[in-house]
Amino acid sequence: MDSEFYLIVDTLEITTLKKKLTSLENSLVEIKAEISESQKKIKEFFLMHNKLLGKLTLKILELEMKIFKLGEKAYEEAESDYENYQQYLFENESNVRIELSAGEEKELRSLFREALFKCHPDRCSPELKDMANEWVVSIKRTFDENDLKSMRSIVDRLKGEKLFKLKSEFVSDVELLESKVKVKELEVAEERRILESVINSEDFQTIKGIRNFKKHFSELKRELTGNLKDLKAEYAQMLSGKRKSH
Repeated sequence: MDSEFYLIVDTLEITTLKKKLTSLENSLVEIKAEISESQKKIKEFFLMHNKLLGKLTLKILELEMKIFKLGEKAYEEAESDYENYQQYLFENESNVRIELSAGEEKELRSLFREALFKCHPDRCSPELKDMANEWVVSIKRTFDENDLKSMRSIVDRLKGEKLFKLKSEFVSDVELLESKVKVKELEVAEERRILESVINSEDFQTIKGIRNFKKHFSELKRELTGNLKDLKAEYAQMLSGKRKSH
């Protein structure tokens, strides 16, 4: 009777630990997905800035450089700003993404998380970890490129082939489960720290209050166009003054 009782207690303990481990694994994937989404939002903001305002900003920096050179002040700093920004635009001009509607973006985010939950190495059995890592790399690349069509195919394949099983399904030792739970708790805490760092970063704080990137850049473009017009007038006036002085 006693042995039967302890067997039941052990089984309940294992079941509880498995549930906790699965919950932690899910939390870990959820947090990592949020980190990826936040980082992508930051990257998309600056890519859109380059696309819509890059050339205009470069013209402004070029004119400022010329004005400073004529005025014989802070020229080297202005020249450095111009050259650095020109290099930055050159390095990022190949980062082209598929344009999605608001509804398509929402679907992509949903499929991205669904795909991660089905194959993330933090959730799958150990012998499948290498394959899971390869899938996650592909999923993240597809997400970053806004490739909704490919993401749909990935999720359909993961659903149909059922390639991965939960890590917790293969563990039945209490001490081992307890150890894994503790490790996973530490991993969750670390990923939360990383997420907090991303969210509190200067870049994310810059964009978090902007609901519509296109509207924001449209308004900024009008402002910069006015600045460029003023700089052109200032430069023309300085050139005219130089000619008269000679």
